[in-house]
Amino acid sequence: MRAILVSWLLEGHEKFQCYPETLYLAINLMDRFLSKNKVTLSKLQLLAVTSLFIASKFEEVNLPKLSDYAYITDGAASAQDIKSAEMYMLTSLQFNIGWPNPMNFLRRISKADNYDFETRNIAKILLEYAICCHRFVNVKPSVLSAIAMFIARRITKKSIIWDETFTHYSGGIDALNDPQFKRYCKDLIQEVSSPSTKLDSLMIKFREQRYRALFSKVLHWCREQNENGFNKLFTN
Repeated sequence: MRAILVSWLLEGHEKFQCYPETLYLAINLMDRFLSKNKVTLSKLQLLAVTSLFIASKFEEVNLPKLSDYAYITDGAASAQDIKSAEMYMLTSLQFNIGWPNPMNFLRRISKADNYDFETRNIAKILLEYAICCHRFVNVKPSVLSAIAMFIARRITKKSIIWDETFTHYSGGIDALNDPQFKRYCKDLIQEVSSPSTKLDSLMIKFREQRYRALFSKVLHWCREQNENGFNKLFTN
């Protein structure tokens, strides 16, 4: 069920052309609310659109009208429904909207990479995969960003994959020697090469012309790694 909600959020996010931070915050708000409250099947789409509405208010400079959010639900929620749900959600979350967004960590760790354009864009694709997949719900945003950067540097064949500079900017992550980090990397590679969660909207997005070439490169590399048993994945 979460996969369906995330796919719907992706569609709404693409329709409104929002920032990546907005999508990640919307998913986080939805997950946090679901961890504390029971939601009936008929109200799930209302939850998703309200999460996107709140996240847009928090992250966007020019956000769509409330009526636009109601419109994309195809009659499942009115503007008044969204307003009421917004107050209910905010009260449930104690107005704690702020969250350490993984995009901020990715920007920081990109300093160690000299803001390499291709590597960073590949990392964004991997990060979006991780945020959307249920198996990474409990992984810290800072760790997800480090995982995305580590794999992206592997894909772009950097001579040194991880050193003290990356450890510093990632907040102390020793990627080559941390067993849990290694497991997360393998999990994400497996998820990209053979998804356990069906995310149709994500696949449609990454097959658009602006993402197609990079996504094809990511997919090919991940499948190759999966088939070869992650050979030399964690060596400089």
